Amino acid sequence: MQLVKLTLLLAVAQALKHAPALDQECPDDWSYFQGICYYYSHGHVVQWVEVASECTSLHPSAQPVSIHDSATDDFLTGLAFRRRHIWIGLFRDQVSPNDFYWLDGSDVDYTAWYSGYPLDGYNCAYLDSYSGERGRWISGLCTTEEQPYFCQVNSSRVTNN
Repeated sequence: MQLVKLTLLLAVAQALKHAPALDQECPDDWSYFQGICYYYSHGHVVQWVEVASECTSLHPSAQPVSIHDSATDDFLTGLAFRRRHIWIGLFRDQVSPNDFYWLDGSDVDYTAWYSGYPLDGYNCAYLDSYSGERGRWISGLCTTEEQPYFCQVNSSRVTNN
């Protein structure tokens, strides 16, 4: 019986030795969720049109966040819990004003707009983390409003030496 326990303990120790720790998968000040590292800018506010360059200045593979399910939406809302509105990477262009796009080119397969949104002429989106139904999205003005922002990078592209 002792030999079985020792063998099992050694197997677990070996597995843990080769498994990366969650806090090592993301750079400092980033948070890990489902294979993605997320950054929340807290008090640093910018216009939506500046978010992409802000993200790449933090990490060369980082980009404004895209949200594809309620679990990710809830996770991000929790990162900024009751703080303010936070830019996300969703926008619509002048060519097709009824369609929204993610800056990373992924499909818009999930949305969480407040009732009555998006508003005409407000072509960029932010997540609301502090009023009414937290986690809902609001359309904003891309070049006049300043908000904090979220960035993302796939954790497999991050090396934390």
